[in-house]
Amino acid sequence: MSTPVLARIRAAYARIEAVDRPEIWIGLRPQDDLEEEAHTLGTRLAAGELLPLAGRLLAVKGNIDVAGLPTTAGCPSYAYEPAADAPAVARLRAAGALVIGTTRKPSSGTPGAATTAPGRSSWSTGSPAS
Repeated sequence: MSTPVLARIRAAYARIEAVDRPEIWIGLRPQDDLEEEAHTLGTRLAAGELLPLAGRLLAVKGNIDVAGLPTTAGCPSYAYEPAADAPAVARLRAAGALVIGTTRKPSSGTPGAATTAPGRSSWSTGSPAS
């Protein structure tokens, strides 16, 4: 994959580290995995494949299956690790999108019920007071 995509991946991981908000993530893929996937995308593009979302980064809500990452729907006792992507995730990946990880959501869709650090919204990437 092109240098801009690798730069985007590296910038995203640098920002995740700088923000230091691990409670946002249920599962975060290793940066090396995404960079390897970006190289594979480059090969696919060079072979003439049409990939309209090539290199676009995305995070998936914790109630949608992403193969290899835990699905919890915001409830640790519900957690399981799916063997396959949900159809929507599979389609995004087939179009060239790169899944960086899965994010927390309120348990069973109930606002305020997500397992997060006290006083910190899992939706804000700002300071702890956000």
